[in-house]
Amino acid sequence: MKLLLAFIIAIALTACAKEKATNSTTNSSVEDRTVTPPQTVANAFTAGFGSVTVTEWKLRSDGTYTAHFNNNGVLWEATYNADGTLVKSEPA
Repeated sequence: MKLLLAFIIAIALTACAKEKATNSTTNSSVEDRTVTPPQTVANAFTAGFGSVTVTEWKLRSDGTYTAHFNNNGVLWEATYNADGTLVKSEPA
């Protein structure tokens, strides 16, 4: 009986560990959050895209800032380093 109980506990602990590992690798964007970007990033965006209104800024887990905006009827994303360097811009 004790052996059966130990076996069941071991299976339960293994399942919990696998679930935790899966969640931490598949949800890497969990750290992304809506923020107000540093002034250097906001200035760089304005210099590149003019007076386009950003609907959302996100701070990514890698430390970059992504602007989500509408440009002439097309949804776009532009990603910047904290120093204002444009990393990429593309239709969303």
